[in-house]
Amino acid sequence: MRLGSWVFAKSKDLHVDVFYPFTKKGKNKVFEPYIIFSSPSGPLYLYGKRNMWSLLDALFPNDPLPRNPVNADLKDAEQGKLIINELLQDPDAWEDLRLQVRQGEWYNPFRRSKGDLRPSGEGDVTFIMSASASSSEADITPNLMLLESQFEGSYCMPFTITTKTNMKTIPALFIPLVSAQNYKIVVTDEIGGEHLIFSIIESMGCNFRPKPASRYKLGEVTEIQNEISERLAMLGSILKINYTFSPMRPFDAGMKWYEMDYLEHRRFASCPDYSDWRVKYAN
Repeated sequence: MRLGSWVFAKSKDLHVDVFYPFTKKGKNKVFEPYIIFSSPSGPLYLYGKRNMWSLLDALFPNDPLPRNPVNADLKDAEQGKLIINELLQDPDAWEDLRLQVRQGEWYNPFRRSKGDLRPSGEGDVTFIMSASASSSEADITPNLMLLESQFEGSYCMPFTITTKTNMKTIPALFIPLVSAQNYKIVVTDEIGGEHLIFSIIESMGCNFRPKPASRYKLGEVTEIQNEISERLAMLGSILKINYTFSPMRPFDAGMKWYEMDYLEHRRFASCPDYSDWRVKYAN
Protein backbone atom coordinates (compact mmCIF):
# COMPACT_ATOMS: atom_id res chain seq x y z
CA MET A 1 0.00 0.00 0.00
CA ARG A 2 1.22 3.50 -0.78
CA LEU A 3 1.27 6.21 1.85
CA GLY A 4 2.78 9.44 0.55
CA SER A 5 6.43 8.76 -0.33
CA TRP A 6 6.34 5.22 1.12
CA VAL A 7 5.07 1.95 -0.27
CA PHE A 8 4.45 -0.87 2.22
CA ALA A 9 4.65 -4.30 0.62
CA LYS A 10 5.30 -7.92 1.36
CA SER A 11 8.43 -9.17 -0.38
CA LYS A 12 6.58 -12.14 -1.89
CA ASP A 13 4.11 -9.73 -3.55
CA LEU A 14 6.86 -8.09 -5.63
CA HIS A 15 7.71 -9.65 -8.98
CA VAL A 16 10.30 -8.62 -11.55
CA ASP A 17 8.64 -8.18 -14.93
CA VAL A 18 11.56 -6.43 -16.69
CA PHE A 19 15.28 -6.58 -15.90
CA TYR A 20 17.98 -4.75 -17.87
CA PRO A 21 21.41 -5.20 -16.24
CA PHE A 22 23.12 -2.51 -18.35
CA THR A 23 22.15 1.06 -19.23
CA LYS A 24 23.71 3.47 -21.67
CA LYS A 25 26.21 6.09 -20.51
CA GLY A 26 27.65 8.05 -23.38
CA LYS A 27 28.80 5.52 -25.94
CA ASN A 28 29.24 2.77 -23.38
CA LYS A 29 27.01 0.42 -21.44
CA VAL A 30 27.52 0.27 -17.68
CA PHE A 31 26.20 -2.10 -15.02
CA GLU A 32 23.36 0.04 -13.64
CA PRO A 33 20.30 -2.24 -13.52
CA TYR A 34 16.91 -0.98 -14.63
CA ILE A 35 14.10 -3.06 -13.11
CA ILE A 36 10.31 -2.94 -13.33
CA PHE A 37 8.39 -4.71 -10.56
CA SER A 38 4.71 -5.52 -10.42
CA SER A 39 3.12 -5.02 -6.98
CA PRO A 40 -0.33 -4.61 -5.39
CA SER A 41 0.32 -0.85 -5.56
CA GLY A 42 1.01 -0.95 -9.29
CA PRO A 43 4.27 -0.98 -11.29
CA LEU A 44 7.41 0.07 -9.38
CA TYR A 45 10.57 1.11 -11.22
CA LEU A 46 14.11 0.86 -9.87
CA TYR A 47 17.21 2.30 -11.49
CA GLY A 48 20.80 1.92 -10.43
CA LYS A 49 23.06 -0.43 -8.54
CA ARG A 50 22.83 1.52 -5.25
CA ASN A 51 19.02 1.41 -5.16
CA MET A 52 19.02 -2.27 -6.14
CA TRP A 53 21.35 -3.14 -3.28
CA SER A 54 19.23 -1.15 -0.85
CA LEU A 55 16.39 -3.52 -1.74
CA LEU A 56 18.54 -6.66 -1.56
CA ASP A 57 19.99 -5.62 1.81
CA ALA A 58 16.46 -5.02 3.13
CA LEU A 59 15.52 -8.57 2.11
CA PHE A 60 18.36 -10.03 4.20
CA PRO A 61 19.18 -7.45 6.92
CA ASN A 62 20.77 -9.99 9.27
CA ASP A 63 22.76 -11.91 6.66
CA PRO A 64 23.67 -9.59 3.75
CA LEU A 65 24.31 -11.10 0.34
CA PRO A 66 27.91 -11.01 -1.00
CA ARG A 67 28.09 -8.13 -3.46
CA ASN A 68 30.73 -9.23 -5.97
CA PRO A 69 29.37 -12.75 -6.72
CA VAL A 70 25.77 -11.47 -6.89
CA ASN A 71 26.73 -8.59 -9.18
CA ALA A 72 28.50 -11.03 -11.49
CA ASP A 73 25.40 -13.26 -11.68
CA LEU A 74 23.09 -10.31 -12.32
CA LYS A 75 24.98 -9.18 -15.42
CA ASP A 76 23.04 -11.75 -17.44
CA ALA A 77 19.52 -10.37 -18.11
CA GLU A 78 17.57 -13.64 -18.00
CA GLN A 79 19.50 -15.06 -15.08
CA GLY A 80 19.33 -11.75 -13.19
CA LYS A 81 15.54 -11.60 -13.49
CA LEU A 82 15.26 -15.18 -12.24
CA ILE A 83 17.66 -14.59 -9.32
CA ILE A 84 15.86 -11.52 -7.98
CA ASN A 85 12.47 -13.21 -8.25
CA GLU A 86 13.85 -16.20 -6.35
CA LEU A 87 15.27 -13.91 -3.64
CA LEU A 88 11.90 -12.18 -3.24
CA GLN A 89 10.28 -15.61 -2.67
CA ASP A 90 13.08 -16.95 -0.47
CA PRO A 91 11.62 -18.29 2.83
CA ASP A 92 14.48 -16.59 4.70
CA ALA A 93 13.82 -13.17 3.14
CA TRP A 94 12.38 -10.43 5.35
CA GLU A 95 8.63 -10.61 4.94
CA ASP A 96 7.67 -6.92 5.13
CA LEU A 97 9.32 -4.04 3.27
CA ARG A 98 9.04 -0.27 3.49
CA LEU A 99 10.03 1.33 0.19
CA GLN A 100 10.85 5.01 -0.19
CA VAL A 101 9.52 6.10 -3.58
CA ARG A 102 9.13 9.17 -5.75
CA GLN A 103 7.37 10.00 -8.98
CA GLY A 104 9.64 10.37 -12.00
CA GLU A 105 9.59 10.39 -15.78
CA TRP A 106 9.81 7.03 -17.53
CA TYR A 107 12.69 6.75 -19.96
CA ASN A 108 14.32 4.19 -22.21
CA PRO A 109 17.46 2.89 -20.43
CA PHE A 110 19.19 2.35 -23.78
CA ARG A 111 18.88 5.98 -24.90
CA ARG A 112 20.09 9.21 -23.36
CA SER A 113 16.99 11.30 -23.94
CA LYS A 114 14.22 11.00 -21.37
CA GLY A 115 10.77 10.18 -22.63
CA ASP A 116 11.95 8.06 -25.58
CA LEU A 117 9.55 5.24 -26.40
CA ARG A 118 7.22 6.18 -23.54
CA PRO A 119 4.28 3.74 -23.41
CA SER A 120 1.11 5.24 -24.85
CA GLY A 121 -0.92 7.13 -22.24
CA GLU A 122 1.63 6.62 -19.46
CA GLY A 123 2.60 9.61 -17.31
CA ASP A 124 5.10 9.73 -14.49
CA VAL A 125 5.99 6.40 -12.91
CA THR A 126 6.92 5.38 -9.37
CA PHE A 127 10.63 4.83 -8.68
CA ILE A 128 12.05 2.96 -5.68
CA MET A 129 14.79 5.12 -4.12
CA SER A 130 15.60 2.96 -1.08
CA ALA A 131 14.23 0.07 0.94
CA SER A 132 14.25 -1.04 4.55
CA ALA A 133 13.04 -4.06 6.48
CA SER A 134 9.80 -3.04 8.19
CA SER A 135 8.99 -4.34 11.67
CA SER A 136 6.35 -3.46 14.24
CA GLU A 137 7.10 -1.91 17.60
CA ALA A 138 4.44 -4.14 19.20
CA ASP A 139 2.93 -7.59 18.67
CA ILE A 140 -0.36 -7.95 16.84
CA THR A 141 -3.45 -7.82 19.07
CA PRO A 142 -6.18 -10.49 19.24
CA ASN A 143 -8.69 -8.13 17.60
CA LEU A 144 -6.70 -7.97 14.35
CA MET A 145 -6.12 -11.73 14.37
CA LEU A 146 -9.88 -12.27 14.74
CA LEU A 147 -10.71 -9.85 11.93
CA GLU A 148 -8.07 -11.36 9.63
CA SER A 149 -9.77 -14.75 9.93
CA GLN A 150 -13.16 -13.28 9.00
CA PHE A 151 -12.39 -11.32 5.81
CA GLU A 152 -11.20 -13.09 2.66
CA GLY A 153 -7.85 -12.02 1.29
CA SER A 154 -6.93 -9.91 4.34
CA TYR A 155 -3.38 -9.83 5.68
CA CYS A 156 -1.39 -8.11 8.45
CA MET A 157 1.87 -6.25 8.09
CA PRO A 158 3.72 -3.36 9.79
CA PHE A 159 2.39 0.09 9.01
CA THR A 160 4.01 3.44 9.83
CA ILE A 161 1.73 6.23 10.99
CA THR A 162 2.47 9.76 12.21
CA THR A 163 0.49 10.84 15.28
CA LYS A 164 0.39 14.28 16.95
CA THR A 165 3.55 13.52 18.92
CA ASN A 166 5.62 10.88 17.10
CA MET A 167 5.94 8.35 14.31
CA LYS A 168 4.98 4.75 15.12
CA THR A 169 5.27 1.46 13.24
CA ILE A 170 2.47 -0.82 14.36
CA PRO A 171 0.63 -3.89 13.03
CA ALA A 172 -2.26 -3.17 10.68
CA LEU A 173 -4.82 -5.31 8.89
CA PHE A 174 -5.26 -4.76 5.15
CA ILE A 175 -8.55 -5.91 3.60
CA PRO A 176 -8.54 -5.51 -0.21
CA LEU A 177 -11.46 -6.02 -2.55
CA VAL A 178 -11.09 -9.47 -4.04
CA SER A 179 -11.62 -8.05 -7.54
CA ALA A 180 -9.35 -4.99 -7.12
CA GLN A 181 -6.31 -5.15 -4.86
CA ASN A 182 -5.78 -1.37 -5.02
CA TYR A 183 -9.13 -0.83 -3.27
CA LYS A 184 -8.61 -1.67 0.39
CA ILE A 185 -9.54 -1.03 3.99
CA VAL A 186 -6.92 -0.56 6.70
CA VAL A 187 -7.54 -1.33 10.38
CA THR A 188 -4.68 -0.22 12.61
CA ASP A 189 -3.69 -1.85 15.83
CA GLU A 190 -4.42 0.00 19.05
CA ILE A 191 -3.41 3.68 19.14
CA GLY A 192 -4.33 5.39 22.41
CA GLY A 193 -6.89 2.70 23.20
CA GLU A 194 -8.60 2.90 19.78
CA HIS A 195 -8.48 1.24 16.36
CA LEU A 196 -8.41 3.49 13.29
CA ILE A 197 -10.31 2.31 10.21
CA PHE A 198 -9.96 4.01 6.84
CA SER A 199 -10.53 3.22 3.17
CA ILE A 200 -7.83 3.71 0.52
CA ILE A 201 -8.00 3.65 -3.26
CA GLU A 202 -4.60 3.71 -4.96
CA SER A 203 -4.66 5.27 -8.42
CA MET A 204 -1.81 6.62 -10.53
CA GLY A 205 0.60 6.71 -7.58
CA CYS A 206 -1.80 8.67 -5.38
CA ASN A 207 -4.34 7.79 -2.66
CA PHE A 208 -8.02 8.71 -2.47
CA ARG A 209 -10.29 8.15 0.55
CA PRO A 210 -14.04 7.92 -0.11
CA LYS A 211 -14.87 8.25 3.60
CA PRO A 212 -13.01 9.87 6.53
CA ALA A 213 -11.40 7.58 9.10
CA SER A 214 -13.45 6.08 11.93
CA ARG A 215 -12.32 5.29 15.48
CA TYR A 216 -13.46 2.39 17.63
CA LYS A 217 -12.52 1.35 21.14
CA LEU A 218 -10.85 -2.01 21.70
CA GLY A 219 -14.02 -3.73 22.92
CA GLU A 220 -16.19 -2.64 19.98
CA VAL A 221 -15.44 -5.66 17.80
CA THR A 222 -18.98 -6.03 16.41
CA GLU A 223 -19.08 -2.35 15.48
CA ILE A 224 -15.69 -2.70 13.75
CA GLN A 225 -16.96 -5.67 11.73
CA ASN A 226 -20.03 -3.69 10.65
CA GLU A 227 -17.89 -0.71 9.69
CA ILE A 228 -15.61 -2.89 7.56
CA SER A 229 -18.60 -4.47 5.77
CA GLU A 230 -20.07 -1.04 5.05
CA ARG A 231 -16.77 0.25 3.71
CA LEU A 232 -16.32 -2.82 1.49
CA ALA A 233 -19.76 -2.21 0.00
CA MET A 234 -18.84 1.44 -0.59
CA LEU A 235 -15.59 0.49 -2.36
CA GLY A 236 -17.50 -2.01 -4.49
CA SER A 237 -19.96 0.67 -5.59
CA ILE A 238 -17.08 2.96 -6.64
CA LEU A 239 -15.40 0.19 -8.61
CA LYS A 240 -18.70 -0.71 -10.30
CA ILE A 241 -19.21 2.72 -11.87
CA ASN A 242 -15.60 2.94 -13.10
CA TYR A 243 -14.95 6.09 -11.05
CA THR A 244 -12.62 8.61 -12.71
CA PHE A 245 -9.70 9.73 -10.52
CA SER A 246 -7.99 13.03 -11.23
CA PRO A 247 -4.18 12.81 -11.63
CA MET A 248 -2.51 14.26 -8.52
CA ARG A 249 0.79 14.14 -6.67
CA PRO A 250 1.13 12.01 -3.50
CA PHE A 251 1.42 13.76 -0.15
CA ASP A 252 4.53 13.56 2.01
CA ALA A 253 4.61 10.41 4.16
CA GLY A 254 5.60 12.45 7.23
CA MET A 255 2.23 14.24 7.26
CA LYS A 256 0.11 13.54 10.37
CA TRP A 257 -2.45 10.81 9.76
CA TYR A 258 -5.49 13.02 10.37
CA GLU A 259 -4.19 15.70 7.99
CA MET A 260 -3.62 13.11 5.28
CA ASP A 261 -7.03 11.55 5.97
CA TYR A 262 -8.77 14.90 5.50
CA LEU A 263 -6.86 15.92 2.37
CA GLU A 264 -7.14 12.56 0.62
CA HIS A 265 -10.89 12.56 1.28
CA ARG A 266 -11.08 16.07 -0.22
CA ARG A 267 -9.22 14.76 -3.26
CA PHE A 268 -11.77 11.98 -3.71
CA ALA A 269 -14.64 14.47 -3.40
CA SER A 270 -13.03 16.76 -6.00
CA CYS A 271 -13.08 14.08 -8.73
CA PRO A 272 -15.55 14.65 -11.59
CA ASP A 273 -17.67 11.54 -10.83
CA TYR A 274 -18.20 12.31 -7.14
CA SER A 275 -21.69 13.82 -7.37
CA ASP A 276 -23.03 11.04 -9.62
CA TRP A 277 -21.56 8.39 -7.35
CA ARG A 278 -23.08 9.95 -4.22
CA VAL A 279 -26.54 9.90 -5.80
CA LYS A 280 -26.21 6.28 -6.95
CA TYR A 281 -24.71 5.12 -3.64
CA ALA A 282 -27.42 6.87 -1.59
CA ASN A 283 -30.08 5.04 -3.59
